[in-house]
Amino acid sequence: MSVDDLEDNLALDVSDNEKQEEQIISSENQITDNKRKLESEDGQEQKKISKKAKTNKNASNNLSTDSEFIKSFSVLPLEQVVQYFNVNLKKADSDASERPFLFSKNDFKDTSTFPISDRKLPNFNKFLTTFINQRDAKTKTIIVSATNIRVADIHRAIHLDLQEGDKTLKGIKLFNKNKLKQDIETLVNISKSKDDKYKNVKNYITTPTRLLTLLETLGQDKKHNSLWLKDKSKLDVVIDCQFMINSNKNVNILNDFQTVYKLLDLIKDLKQIKGNSLRIILY
Repeated sequence: MSVDDLEDNLALDVSDNEKQEEQIISSENQITDNKRKLESEDGQEQKKISKKAKTNKNASNNLSTDSEFIKSFSVLPLEQVVQYFNVNLKKADSDASERPFLFSKNDFKDTSTFPISDRKLPNFNKFLTTFINQRDAKTKTIIVSATNIRVADIHRAIHLDLQEGDKTLKGIKLFNKNKLKQDIETLVNISKSKDDKYKNVKNYITTPTRLLTLLETLGQDKKHNSLWLKDKSKLDVVIDCQFMINSNKNVNILNDFQTVYKLLDLIKDLKQIKGNSLRIILY
């Protein structure tokens, strides 16, 4: 079955790989702006990141609405990428007394050799293996997307290359469809190697809001604060630039006001945790 066939035949909750491929395309070709609105992740998680909310509230909108710029962002020269991130990060900085945090070209990995036309979910594993050593046990990969639906779709995509019956878990979903306690326990179990089913987990798929909440919660727990990311591992952060929150208005994770400043806060926090061990990869 070709990818073109898959794009016309979607099905939910299926177990075999062929039907999974049909399901994967749901976030790319079956989403309509009237039926799928950006999921609200306010409520309890918003309260837990009150500092971030204050930052976002004070931010000036310096976000691009140019359709070509947004669609081609992940293959732009890194100089333009860094400039866009830094301009908006400075606009979002509510504490002028602090030395401004800025990204550099060295924080990013160039992915311009991977054509935009090939950046479809059935090719997601190919993209990962092209730019990330998925066999390196000392490197973690965080994949950040805008919505819970897209997180679920990416989770299915990274398991498409498994043979039928293979239950290997290559990645986990960290999103607000899980209880926060559940996600914390999962990260603790992975960090302590308590459960064999997580031994092959390389990819942590999440939204900006959820991961900010997890980082804050772990940071407040002295018992778990040093777990997961605060080790000697390297960290690759993949930002999903292909998913359109609103395709009619060319809105994605890079220019949606409610999302982009949380994303910038998140990668700033991750950079401060991992230092030069972090690389940002634009999908």
